Amino acid sequence: MSVRLAPPPLAGVRTTPPEPPNHPLVLPKPITISRLHNSRFPQHFVCKARMGMFSSAPVFVVSFASCLGFSCNDIYYAVADEFGVASARGFAAIPSSLLAAEREEAKAVLSLFLRKQGLSNAVAARTINKSDCFIDHLISMLHTKHKSRYLVGRELTTLEIRGALVPYLEVLLEEHGDMLVDVVENYPNPPGTGRSIPSPTIIISDPTSRKERAITRVSQRNSQGVLPAQVLYLMDLGMDLDQIKTIARKFPAFAYYSLDRKIKPVVELLLDLGVPQSDIPTILNKRPQLCGISFSENLKPMMAYLESLGVDKSQWAKVIYRFPALLTYSRQKVKATLDYLAELGVPEKNIGKILTRCPIL
Repeated sequence: MSVRLAPPPLAGVRTTPPEPPNHPLVLPKPITISRLHNSRFPQHFVCKARMGMFSSAPVFVVSFASCLGFSCNDIYYAVADEFGVASARGFAAIPSSLLAAEREEAKAVLSLFLRKQGLSNAVAARTINKSDCFIDHLISMLHTKHKSRYLVGRELTTLEIRGALVPYLEVLLEEHGDMLVDVVENYPNPPGTGRSIPSPTIIISDPTSRKERAITRVSQRNSQGVLPAQVLYLMDLGMDLDQIKTIARKFPAFAYYSLDRKIKPVVELLLDLGVPQSDIPTILNKRPQLCGISFSENLKPMMAYLESLGVDKSQWAKVIYRFPALLTYSRQKVKATLDYLAELGVPEKNIGKILTRCPIL
């Protein structure tokens, strides 16, 4: 019986199975992440937060990719590569001194933002000390948003850092409200899965605080037992006293707004734009600052500017209800978003549609 011998390997020919290629991650058909996905798969909160910077492009369902064994970083960097966005991997050459300075700037921006929401200096400082992962996330956002600046070695200014981070923090505040501190401290874990800390934003311990004075102002009756005129007006719109006190707690300046010069003109404008009266309480609760900006110098010019970008006039009611903060933003903030969309390759003709349908961008 003869035995057939295997031929000797040819020179230069690989006889062992090749190693898997180290290509960027290729994911299935993109599907938009919604609130439903976030509630059904809370463990992927970090991925949704990091993917937020790709908001104009389709976002991949992180739960499916995770089931395949891919990590959050794999997904994040794959999407970054797919859309040509520089990721944190591309900034390894940034000097440590610059990274340290940026970190301190990010801490200062976050601390100021928390104090503006009513936290004391001590509470804000404690939150910052517990939020190293969130600070790193903010630095990563800076590197992504201003990648062109880093590529040429130009350092960001304080105003540029604030302009990049504050809108993102405002979106988080809109999304999570009194849970913001919990979100920041427990990042990247979703709020509520770690230790639960009562939000200091709703605790009033100082009898001389601005919050307590504001709440007293909106709830105090005169000698005839009548509430302030602006409170009665808001109650006629469908708000109750507890809702008004909540607004005063979140934004104490609201308690001092004049009915005829501040509150009523904004409400009448919203009604003229087609906003149902039943939606007014929700809008004011989301963004009471609407009543504080100048009608002629800020509100009207911003609406005209957004319309010039293609925002549909007939859809203002929906736009404002979805994200009333848009009308309080400066042109610089809006332009920063437009520049970012342009970098992602979004055609200029689609900008108006995007702002109309998804003003939170």
